[in-house]
Amino acid sequence: MKLTIIYLISICLLWINSGRPVTFNKSNNGPGPLIMKAKEIYTKNYDNKKLAGLTISYVTGETRWIGKENRKSHKLLGIYHLFTPSGIHLTAVITFIFFLLKMFRIKNRYVKNSVVVLTCLTPFFLPKLFSMKRVSLMRFVFLITSKIKWLKNVSPFYLFLASFGIDFLVGTYSHSQLSFAYSFLFLGIIMAVSEDKIGRAAWPLLGGQIIISFFQQTSVSLVGPFLGFALTALFTLLFPLIFFLFWVEMLIPITITEYVVAFYISFVEWSARLASFFQEMEVSALMLALVVLLSVRSNFVWVGRFKLIVVLILAVFHSVPAWNHKKYLALNPVEIKKNSRIQGDIIEKRVTSTGFINKFKSGKICSHKLYEGGYSSSCRR
Repeated sequence: MKLTIIYLISICLLWINSGRPVTFNKSNNGPGPLIMKAKEIYTKNYDNKKLAGLTISYVTGETRWIGKENRKSHKLLGIYHLFTPSGIHLTAVITFIFFLLKMFRIKNRYVKNSVVVLTCLTPFFLPKLFSMKRVSLMRFVFLITSKIKWLKNVSPFYLFLASFGIDFLVGTYSHSQLSFAYSFLFLGIIMAVSEDKIGRAAWPLLGGQIIISFFQQTSVSLVGPFLGFALTALFTLLFPLIFFLFWVEMLIPITITEYVVAFYISFVEWSARLASFFQEMEVSALMLALVVLLSVRSNFVWVGRFKLIVVLILAVFHSVPAWNHKKYLALNPVEIKKNSRIQGDIIEKRVTSTGFINKFKSGKICSHKLYEGGYSSSCRR
Protein backbone atom coordinates (compact mmCIF):
# COMPACT_ATOMS: atom_id res chain seq x y z
CA MET A 1 0.00 0.00 0.00
CA LYS A 2 2.97 2.36 0.41
CA LEU A 3 3.38 2.78 -3.33
CA THR A 4 -0.37 3.31 -3.76
CA ILE A 5 -0.27 6.09 -1.14
CA ILE A 6 2.55 7.83 -3.04
CA TYR A 7 0.73 7.53 -6.36
CA LEU A 8 -2.59 8.85 -5.00
CA ILE A 9 -1.07 11.82 -3.14
CA SER A 10 1.06 12.70 -6.19
CA ILE A 11 -1.98 12.56 -8.48
CA CYS A 12 -3.84 14.92 -6.11
CA LEU A 13 -0.89 17.35 -6.03
CA LEU A 14 -0.52 17.34 -9.81
CA TRP A 15 -4.27 17.64 -10.31
CA ILE A 16 -4.43 20.70 -8.06
CA ASN A 17 -1.43 22.41 -9.69
CA SER A 18 -1.69 21.30 -13.33
CA GLY A 19 -3.86 24.31 -14.26
CA ARG A 20 -1.75 26.84 -12.38
CA PRO A 21 -0.61 29.77 -14.56
CA VAL A 22 3.04 29.65 -15.59
CA THR A 23 4.67 33.07 -15.24
CA PHE A 24 7.97 33.79 -16.95
CA ASN A 25 10.24 35.83 -14.74
CA LYS A 26 11.77 38.53 -16.92
CA SER A 27 13.71 40.06 -14.05
CA ASN A 28 16.16 37.15 -14.07
CA ASN A 29 19.61 38.50 -14.93
CA GLY A 30 20.88 35.13 -16.10
CA PRO A 31 23.73 33.02 -14.71
CA GLY A 32 25.84 34.41 -11.89
CA PRO A 33 29.47 35.50 -12.30
CA LEU A 34 30.84 32.15 -11.06
CA ILE A 35 28.87 30.18 -13.68
CA MET A 36 29.87 32.62 -16.43
CA LYS A 37 33.50 32.27 -15.36
CA ALA A 38 33.15 28.47 -15.55
CA LYS A 39 31.60 28.83 -19.02
CA GLU A 40 34.57 30.91 -20.16
CA ILE A 41 37.16 28.48 -18.75
CA TYR A 42 35.48 25.28 -19.96
CA THR A 43 34.70 26.63 -23.45
CA LYS A 44 38.34 27.66 -23.79
CA ASN A 45 39.86 24.40 -22.51
CA TYR A 46 37.46 21.78 -23.94
CA ASP A 47 37.82 20.52 -27.50
CA ASN A 48 34.09 19.66 -27.54
CA LYS A 49 32.13 22.81 -26.66
CA LYS A 50 28.88 20.83 -26.19
CA LEU A 51 30.54 18.76 -23.47
CA ALA A 52 31.64 21.98 -21.78
CA GLY A 53 28.03 23.14 -21.60
CA LEU A 54 26.86 19.74 -20.33
CA THR A 55 29.49 19.67 -17.58
CA ILE A 56 28.40 23.08 -16.30
CA SER A 57 24.73 22.03 -16.49
CA TYR A 58 25.27 18.83 -14.52
CA VAL A 59 27.13 20.59 -11.72
CA THR A 60 25.32 23.94 -11.44
CA GLY A 61 21.85 23.24 -12.88
CA GLU A 62 22.21 26.01 -15.51
CA THR A 63 20.46 24.44 -18.54
CA ARG A 64 20.84 27.07 -21.27
CA TRP A 65 23.95 25.36 -22.73
CA ILE A 66 22.66 21.78 -22.88
CA GLY A 67 21.88 21.75 -26.60
CA LYS A 68 18.71 20.68 -28.41
CA GLU A 69 19.66 17.02 -28.99
CA ASN A 70 20.88 16.42 -25.45
CA ARG A 71 17.78 18.08 -24.04
CA LYS A 72 15.58 15.80 -26.17
CA SER A 73 17.46 12.60 -25.27
CA HIS A 74 17.41 13.35 -21.52
CA LYS A 75 13.66 13.97 -21.62
CA LEU A 76 13.02 10.79 -23.64
CA LEU A 77 14.91 8.72 -21.05
CA GLY A 78 13.33 10.50 -18.08
CA ILE A 79 16.68 11.76 -16.73
CA TYR A 80 16.20 15.50 -17.21
CA HIS A 81 16.12 15.76 -13.40
CA LEU A 82 19.92 15.27 -13.46
CA PHE A 83 20.19 18.95 -14.40
CA THR A 84 18.41 20.01 -11.20
CA PRO A 85 20.55 20.33 -8.04
CA SER A 86 19.04 17.71 -5.75
CA GLY A 87 19.91 14.79 -3.47
CA ILE A 88 22.51 13.45 -5.90
CA HIS A 89 24.37 16.76 -5.80
CA LEU A 90 24.09 17.00 -2.03
CA THR A 91 25.40 13.46 -1.60
CA ALA A 92 28.28 14.25 -3.96
CA VAL A 93 29.32 17.21 -1.80
CA ILE A 94 29.24 15.06 1.35
CA THR A 95 31.17 12.25 -0.41
CA PHE A 96 33.79 14.75 -1.58
CA ILE A 97 34.26 16.13 1.97
CA PHE A 98 34.41 12.61 3.44
CA PHE A 99 37.12 11.80 0.88
CA LEU A 100 39.15 14.77 2.13
CA LEU A 101 38.66 13.68 5.74
CA LYS A 102 39.86 10.19 4.86
CA MET A 103 42.87 11.65 3.05
CA PHE A 104 43.84 13.54 6.19
CA ARG A 105 42.96 10.48 8.35
CA ILE A 106 40.22 12.19 10.31
CA LYS A 107 37.90 9.46 11.62
CA ASN A 108 36.07 11.28 14.41
CA ARG A 109 32.31 10.47 14.28
CA TYR A 110 31.32 13.94 15.52
CA VAL A 111 33.34 15.60 12.76
CA LYS A 112 31.54 13.50 10.14
CA ASN A 113 28.13 14.31 11.63
CA SER A 114 29.06 18.00 11.68
CA VAL A 115 29.97 17.80 7.99
CA VAL A 116 26.55 16.33 7.17
CA VAL A 117 24.75 18.96 9.25
CA LEU A 118 26.67 21.93 7.81
CA THR A 119 26.31 20.64 4.23
CA CYS A 120 22.58 20.18 4.68
CA LEU A 121 22.23 23.63 6.23
CA THR A 122 23.97 25.39 3.33
CA PRO A 123 21.07 25.22 0.79
CA PHE A 124 18.78 27.06 3.23
CA PHE A 125 21.04 30.14 2.97
CA LEU A 126 21.06 30.12 -0.84
CA PRO A 127 18.31 31.30 -3.23
CA LYS A 128 16.04 28.73 -4.89
CA LEU A 129 17.59 25.18 -4.83
CA PHE A 130 14.18 23.93 -3.67
CA SER A 131 14.84 20.25 -4.46
CA MET A 132 18.07 20.33 -2.48
CA LYS A 133 16.34 22.00 0.46
CA ARG A 134 13.73 19.22 0.56
CA VAL A 135 16.41 16.53 0.62
CA SER A 136 18.32 18.46 3.30
CA LEU A 137 15.19 18.65 5.45
CA MET A 138 14.63 14.92 4.99
CA ARG A 139 18.21 14.18 6.04
CA PHE A 140 17.72 16.31 9.18
CA VAL A 141 14.55 14.39 10.06
CA PHE A 142 16.41 11.09 9.59
CA LEU A 143 19.38 12.31 11.64
CA ILE A 144 17.28 13.68 14.52
CA THR A 145 15.02 10.62 14.79
CA SER A 146 18.06 8.32 14.83
CA LYS A 147 19.12 10.01 18.10
CA ILE A 148 15.71 9.61 19.77
CA LYS A 149 15.29 6.20 21.33
CA TRP A 150 11.52 5.76 20.78
CA LEU A 151 11.78 6.92 17.13
CA LYS A 152 14.70 4.73 16.08
CA ASN A 153 12.46 1.93 14.79
CA VAL A 154 10.11 4.15 12.77
CA SER A 155 10.06 3.14 9.11
CA PRO A 156 12.06 5.47 6.80
CA PHE A 157 8.96 5.66 4.60
CA TYR A 158 6.94 7.36 7.35
CA LEU A 159 9.86 9.65 8.19
CA PHE A 160 9.88 10.62 4.51
CA LEU A 161 6.15 11.44 4.70
CA ALA A 162 6.76 13.48 7.87
CA SER A 163 9.60 15.51 6.29
CA PHE A 164 7.56 16.29 3.17
CA GLY A 165 4.58 17.12 5.37
CA ILE A 166 6.67 19.74 7.17
CA ASP A 167 7.95 21.03 3.82
CA PHE A 168 4.37 21.22 2.52
CA LEU A 169 3.18 23.28 5.49
CA VAL A 170 6.11 25.64 6.14
CA GLY A 171 8.72 24.93 3.46
CA THR A 172 9.23 25.08 -0.30
CA TYR A 173 5.77 24.02 -1.48
CA SER A 174 4.46 27.59 -1.64
CA HIS A 175 7.44 28.59 -3.83
CA SER A 176 7.53 25.63 -6.22
CA GLN A 177 4.40 23.48 -6.26
CA LEU A 178 5.11 21.30 -9.28
CA SER A 179 8.73 20.75 -8.27
CA PHE A 180 7.43 19.61 -4.86
CA ALA A 181 5.01 17.17 -6.54
CA TYR A 182 7.74 15.69 -8.77
CA SER A 183 10.14 15.30 -5.83
CA PHE A 184 7.43 13.70 -3.69
CA LEU A 185 6.51 11.26 -6.47
CA PHE A 186 9.95 9.98 -7.39
CA LEU A 187 11.58 10.12 -3.95
CA GLY A 188 8.41 8.56 -2.54
CA ILE A 189 8.62 5.69 -5.03
CA ILE A 190 12.22 5.00 -4.00
CA MET A 191 11.29 5.10 -0.30
CA ALA A 192 8.23 2.89 -0.87
CA VAL A 193 10.26 0.13 -2.55
CA SER A 194 13.47 0.64 -0.53
CA GLU A 195 12.94 -2.62 1.34
CA ASP A 196 12.69 -4.55 -1.93
CA LYS A 197 15.50 -5.40 -4.30
CA ILE A 198 16.84 -2.35 -6.13
CA GLY A 199 15.86 -3.71 -9.54
CA ARG A 200 12.19 -3.75 -8.54
CA ALA A 201 12.11 0.06 -8.49
CA ALA A 202 12.15 0.19 -12.30
CA TRP A 203 8.45 -0.71 -12.73
CA PRO A 204 7.18 1.72 -10.06
CA LEU A 205 9.34 4.48 -11.61
CA LEU A 206 7.73 3.75 -14.99
CA GLY A 207 4.39 4.20 -13.24
CA GLY A 208 5.61 7.57 -11.96
CA GLN A 209 6.62 8.58 -15.48
CA ILE A 210 3.15 7.62 -16.76
CA ILE A 211 1.54 9.81 -14.08
CA ILE A 212 3.75 12.77 -15.01
CA SER A 213 3.04 12.25 -18.74
CA PHE A 214 -0.71 12.25 -18.13
CA PHE A 215 -0.67 15.66 -16.46
CA GLN A 216 1.92 17.13 -18.85
CA GLN A 217 -0.12 15.79 -21.80
CA THR A 218 2.93 14.17 -23.36
CA SER A 219 3.57 10.64 -24.62
CA VAL A 220 5.72 8.23 -22.64
CA SER A 221 8.34 5.75 -23.81
CA LEU A 222 7.89 2.29 -22.34
CA VAL A 223 11.62 1.56 -22.75
CA GLY A 224 13.09 4.97 -21.89
CA PRO A 225 12.38 4.94 -18.11
CA PHE A 226 14.08 1.54 -17.69
CA LEU A 227 17.19 2.77 -19.50
CA GLY A 228 16.94 6.04 -17.56
CA PHE A 229 16.90 4.13 -14.27
CA ALA A 230 20.23 2.49 -15.18
CA LEU A 231 21.67 5.80 -16.40
CA THR A 232 20.68 7.55 -13.15
CA ALA A 233 22.49 4.82 -11.19
CA LEU A 234 25.60 5.30 -13.36
CA PHE A 235 25.41 9.08 -12.96
CA THR A 236 25.21 8.68 -9.17
CA LEU A 237 28.52 6.79 -9.27
CA LEU A 238 30.25 9.23 -11.61
CA PHE A 239 28.96 12.54 -10.25
CA PRO A 240 31.19 12.79 -7.14
CA LEU A 241 34.20 12.54 -9.49
CA ILE A 242 32.68 15.09 -11.92
CA PHE A 243 31.89 17.44 -9.03
CA PHE A 244 35.42 17.19 -7.58
CA LEU A 245 37.17 17.66 -10.94
CA PHE A 246 34.89 20.54 -11.91
CA TRP A 247 36.32 22.77 -9.18
CA VAL A 248 39.89 21.54 -9.71
CA GLU A 249 39.68 22.40 -13.42
CA MET A 250 38.49 25.90 -12.55
CA LEU A 251 41.99 26.45 -11.10
CA ILE A 252 44.18 24.08 -13.15
CA PRO A 253 43.95 23.89 -16.99
CA ILE A 254 43.25 20.15 -17.25
CA THR A 255 40.30 18.48 -19.01
CA ILE A 256 39.77 15.12 -17.30
CA THR A 257 36.07 15.89 -16.75
CA GLU A 258 35.59 16.15 -20.52
CA TYR A 259 36.40 12.45 -20.89
CA VAL A 260 34.23 11.43 -17.93
CA VAL A 261 31.21 13.37 -19.27
CA ALA A 262 31.89 12.08 -22.81
CA PHE A 263 31.88 8.52 -21.44
CA TYR A 264 28.52 9.09 -19.75
CA ILE A 265 26.93 10.93 -22.70
CA SER A 266 27.89 8.08 -25.04
CA PHE A 267 25.63 5.82 -22.96
CA VAL A 268 22.87 8.46 -22.98
CA GLU A 269 23.01 8.81 -26.77
CA TRP A 270 23.05 5.04 -27.32
CA SER A 271 20.11 4.58 -24.92
CA ALA A 272 18.13 7.38 -26.62
CA ARG A 273 18.65 5.76 -30.04
CA LEU A 274 17.48 2.42 -28.63
CA ALA A 275 14.41 3.98 -26.98
CA SER A 276 13.50 5.83 -30.20
CA PHE A 277 13.03 2.48 -32.00
CA PHE A 278 9.98 1.82 -29.81
CA GLN A 279 6.79 3.76 -30.33
CA GLU A 280 5.80 6.12 -27.55
CA MET A 281 2.44 5.65 -25.84
CA GLU A 282 -0.27 8.22 -25.21
CA VAL A 283 -1.47 8.16 -21.60
CA SER A 284 -5.21 8.20 -20.91
CA ALA A 285 -7.15 8.39 -17.64
CA LEU A 286 -7.74 4.65 -17.95
CA MET A 287 -3.99 4.02 -18.03
CA LEU A 288 -3.61 6.25 -14.99
CA ALA A 289 -6.18 4.13 -13.15
CA LEU A 290 -4.32 0.99 -14.22
CA VAL A 291 -1.04 2.26 -12.74
CA VAL A 292 -2.70 2.93 -9.37
CA LEU A 293 -4.54 -0.40 -9.43
CA LEU A 294 -1.41 -2.45 -10.10
CA SER A 295 0.36 -0.77 -7.17
CA VAL A 296 -2.10 -2.26 -4.68
CA ARG A 297 -0.72 -5.26 -2.81
CA SER A 298 -2.86 -7.68 -0.84
CA ASN A 299 -2.74 -11.23 0.49
CA PHE A 300 -6.41 -11.79 -0.34
CA VAL A 301 -6.95 -13.98 -3.42
CA TRP A 302 -10.11 -12.09 -4.46
CA VAL A 303 -8.14 -8.84 -4.69
CA GLY A 304 -5.72 -10.47 -7.13
CA ARG A 305 -8.59 -11.77 -9.26
CA PHE A 306 -10.33 -8.39 -9.16
CA LYS A 307 -7.14 -6.68 -10.37
CA LEU A 308 -6.85 -9.12 -13.28
CA ILE A 309 -10.46 -8.48 -14.35
CA VAL A 310 -10.02 -4.70 -14.19
CA VAL A 311 -6.73 -4.88 -16.13
CA LEU A 312 -8.50 -6.79 -18.93
CA ILE A 313 -11.39 -4.30 -18.99
CA LEU A 314 -9.03 -1.31 -19.08
CA ALA A 315 -6.96 -2.94 -21.83
CA VAL A 316 -10.10 -3.32 -23.96
CA PHE A 317 -11.26 0.26 -23.37
CA HIS A 318 -7.75 1.64 -23.89
CA SER A 319 -7.54 0.02 -27.34
CA VAL A 320 -10.77 1.74 -28.51
CA PRO A 321 -10.02 5.22 -29.99
CA ALA A 322 -13.38 6.57 -28.78
CA TRP A 323 -12.18 6.10 -25.19
CA ASN A 324 -8.57 7.12 -25.76
CA HIS A 325 -8.27 10.28 -27.82
CA LYS A 326 -4.74 11.24 -28.74
CA LYS A 327 -3.72 14.52 -27.16
CA TYR A 328 -2.77 16.96 -29.92
CA LEU A 329 -0.63 19.99 -29.46
CA ALA A 330 -0.93 22.93 -31.86
CA LEU A 331 -0.35 21.62 -35.37
CA ASN A 332 1.19 24.86 -36.58
CA PRO A 333 3.85 25.84 -34.04
CA VAL A 334 5.64 28.05 -36.60
CA GLU A 335 2.66 30.41 -36.64
CA ILE A 336 2.62 30.63 -32.85
CA LYS A 337 6.36 31.36 -32.75
CA LYS A 338 5.95 34.01 -35.44
CA ASN A 339 3.11 35.59 -33.48
CA SER A 340 5.27 35.57 -30.35
CA ARG A 341 8.11 37.37 -32.16
CA ILE A 342 5.74 40.03 -33.51
CA GLN A 343 4.06 40.72 -30.18
CA GLY A 344 7.20 40.44 -28.09
CA ASP A 345 8.04 38.07 -25.23
CA ILE A 346 5.35 36.07 -23.49
CA ILE A 347 5.03 37.28 -19.90
CA GLU A 348 2.35 34.81 -18.79
CA LYS A 349 1.03 31.47 -20.00
CA ARG A 350 -2.11 29.88 -18.53
CA VAL A 351 -3.37 26.38 -19.30
CA THR A 352 -7.15 26.06 -19.76
CA SER A 353 -9.49 23.08 -20.14
CA THR A 354 -9.46 23.50 -23.95
CA GLY A 355 -5.94 24.79 -24.64
CA PHE A 356 -3.87 27.71 -23.36
CA ILE A 357 -3.76 31.51 -23.22
CA ASN A 358 -0.65 33.64 -23.85
CA LYS A 359 -0.25 37.19 -22.57
CA PHE A 360 2.38 39.35 -24.29
CA LYS A 361 4.35 42.40 -23.23
CA SER A 362 2.45 44.51 -25.78
CA GLY A 363 -0.76 43.85 -23.87
CA LYS A 364 -2.17 41.48 -26.45
CA ILE A 365 -3.82 38.28 -25.17
CA CYS A 366 -4.08 35.28 -27.49
CA SER A 367 -6.31 32.29 -26.77
CA HIS A 368 -5.46 28.94 -28.39
CA LYS A 369 -7.98 26.09 -28.44
CA LEU A 370 -6.79 22.59 -29.30
CA TYR A 371 -8.93 20.12 -31.24
CA GLU A 372 -8.55 16.56 -32.52
CA GLY A 373 -7.58 17.76 -36.00
CA GLY A 374 -5.86 21.06 -35.31
CA TYR A 375 -6.33 24.29 -33.36
CA SER A 376 -7.91 27.74 -33.54
CA SER A 377 -6.65 30.99 -32.07
CA SER A 378 -7.98 34.46 -31.44
CA CYS A 379 -6.27 37.56 -30.06
CA ARG A 380 -7.48 40.70 -28.31
CA ARG A 381 -6.07 43.68 -26.44
